[in-house]
Amino acid sequence: ASALACQWQQGLAFLERAQQRIAATGASAEWGVPIDAFQALCLAGLGDAERSLELVRRSAQGPTTSLKFIAGFVRARALRTIGHVDDEIDNEITDTLAGLKRTGLLGLLPLLLLERAGLARMRGDPDHMATDLAEARRLLTQMRVTGWDDYASSIEA
Repeated sequence: ASALACQWQQGLAFLERAQQRIAATGASAEWGVPIDAFQALCLAGLGDAERSLELVRRSAQGPTTSLKFIAGFVRARALRTIGHVDDEIDNEITDTLAGLKRTGLLGLLPLLLLERAGLARMRGDPDHMATDLAEARRLLTQMRVTGWDDYASSIEA
């Protein structure tokens, strides 16, 4: 929650403690993939692009499980936050979208669409940005999910 609320330092501290606990106990190692992704987002928010990119890539290399796809929108957001606009972010979004569809985790689709809209904005493609934002907002409304409108609005700004 801290990572998604842009409380980067607090989120990073929590995630580092989680990684330490996993390393010390060996338990719940499968959570390393999303933890890496969220740490990458916190580091991106703190301006540490190099370490963020390293963690994005490590998270993407993890085993193909539903946790990997759950973390996909976070990796895309981290890449976009550090301004990494290239094939890597396209691949992340495409792979995550395919994984969400394959596993039926479509509840995360609006969050991925928000990141794809942000990427379209960075590339100067207002039509695709508007389409993805509209679809993300429609899905969030349909699911009765709140709290993402400010983030969606920040992509339009």
